Amino acid sequence: MKRCPYFVGRPRYFNYNLRQEPNNELLNVYEQYKKMKSSKEISSLDYANILKQINTLPVSLFRSLFLINWSFFNNRIDSAKIKLEELLRYEPLELAIGLEYKKYNNPKSFELLGELLKETLYYIDDKVEKEGAVAFCLYLKKFSLDNLNEAIIEQINDVTQRDKDEMLKFSKSFRWGVQYPHIWAEVIFKMFGEKEAEDMLKNYMKLPLKVKKPIYIISFLQLRIPSELRDEIYQFILELKNSNNIFDKIKYYELVGHPELTNVTYHGEKIMSRGEFNNKRAFYSHLLAEKKAKIFSLYQLLRLGDYQKKYLEFLQ
Repeated sequence: MKRCPYFVGRPRYFNYNLRQEPNNELLNVYEQYKKMKSSKEISSLDYANILKQINTLPVSLFRSLFLINWSFFNNRIDSAKIKLEELLRYEPLELAIGLEYKKYNNPKSFELLGELLKETLYYIDDKVEKEGAVAFCLYLKKFSLDNLNEAIIEQINDVTQRDKDEMLKFSKSFRWGVQYPHIWAEVIFKMFGEKEAEDMLKNYMKLPLKVKKPIYIISFLQLRIPSELRDEIYQFILELKNSNNIFDKIKYYELVGHPELTNVTYHGEKIMSRGEFNNKRAFYSHLLAEKKAKIFSLYQLLRLGDYQKKYLEFLQ
């Protein structure tokens, strides 16, 4: 179970400098947001107008933090908590795949992100249950936070420093725990081992179908596949395999080479063949050619040993 390999579009394992572009769209929203917060009185129309501007931003950590903070600032606590839950339902990679790399990987964007996070952490410490605060900070640690202010990183780490019993209790919270195995799985496995992690998976699989997402269980499947849950897990994996959604496919290809899935047949359909490595390379080559998730696709191709001179054009 690894961290999201890049933060808002930035591969952790790449070390090159791209031409930076100011993200005027993001900065304009932030200026309007700050201006409205300094107003003595905010009407319902003002509130709605800022929400409208925030929602013009692409789905991202930035947009989610704006929405959460704006609700907290206006003392709409329930609304803010719902928006926090909506954020936690995204796999971190989902929030980065569609972003333009050069617009979000620059000092100004990271500075802005730091300001938003500082505000969010303040509100969450004061207005959200402890287990919600811990879940949020564990979620943030899935990203690479290297470019943020050290004080913010320290605060995030402090929130997640809990004793084992408390962490186990929090992971079983319905609102902030059991629904988010992509957040808690690694922590529970490291603290308690395979049995507790497997118990968490079993509790997750008992949730209503409308709550469960196949992509959430990938973290567990990289450990092992419990025999009593194989049928439901196989069905989940086939959903990812047959999906037309880019992110579902990405999560499916994370499992390529899994010894408990290769050449397994479920209801007449092979879950994963030995030829999936070639399919994985073709998938990322297609994404790159279509200029979708360019940096991440390039990163995956290089990991597969696919080194081609023509890829250099995608670094411009």
